[in-house]
Amino acid sequence: MPYLDNTINQPKHLNMESESPRILVPLIFNEDHFPLLKQSAELAAKHKAEITLLYTITLKSFSIGKFNMVFCSPADIHRKINQAENIMLTWKNWTESQYGIKVQSIICYGDYRKRVLETAHKIKATIIVLWSRKQSAGILQWIINNSPCQVLTFFKPFDSISKWQNIVIPITNFVPKARINTIYKIANEYKMKLHLIGEKSKLIGKKQNSLQYLTEALSILNHSGNILTQCKYINQNQSLSKASLEYANSINADVLMTNRQPVSNY
Repeated sequence: MPYLDNTINQPKHLNMESESPRILVPLIFNEDHFPLLKQSAELAAKHKAEITLLYTITLKSFSIGKFNMVFCSPADIHRKINQAENIMLTWKNWTESQYGIKVQSIICYGDYRKRVLETAHKIKATIIVLWSRKQSAGILQWIINNSPCQVLTFFKPFDSISKWQNIVIPITNFVPKARINTIYKIANEYKMKLHLIGEKSKLIGKKQNSLQYLTEALSILNHSGNILTQCKYINQNQSLSKASLEYANSINADVLMTNRQPVSNY
């Protein structure tokens, strides 16, 4: 069982045109997560990407003063590992046979959020895929805020990305070239609508910058085909990740695409 330590490398920002792009798919083993796997696998096939399936075994813990104690018997850990390995192998083999893509699997234990980010760094992930239906808003926001790469949050239990209709892309203080590379061909093929949202600020200079990046993003999309696009400013009285999730829910979006500002141009 691969176990990930706490070493975190400096993030690398890759786009979907790079060599061997990798999509990280954290899973929970139930039928509710099968649509997440299907949509992720189809996206990977479109981009000739590899998928890494991640399952995190959570251990029961309790606090005594300043110490956090983990309680789980060796027999219980062994049982959980065997169960996870069997299910992961089944899902891995099915995905490879159905979509013709390369799939690897990782099983670890500990804090779910930290393991997702550690794995993203370890495999140099291009995208992390999250499932809004089975994660709290707090966990989604934490991963989005700290991710070294793109994060795609799925909202609908579709069996194919061809059913996507509304994609939300926040525009902050840079042009989201990596996210545009990820979605523009698919948006063209399936006639999706892209919602570009900027943050509404009382600071004139900040608002002008947001408008500049929105304009540049629109220019790139216009050269990428006849893609239906809508631009909107949202009031940001809270974190951008929270505001973006709330906006995506308010328009019944299928996918939210987020990314921190890159360290270098990508």
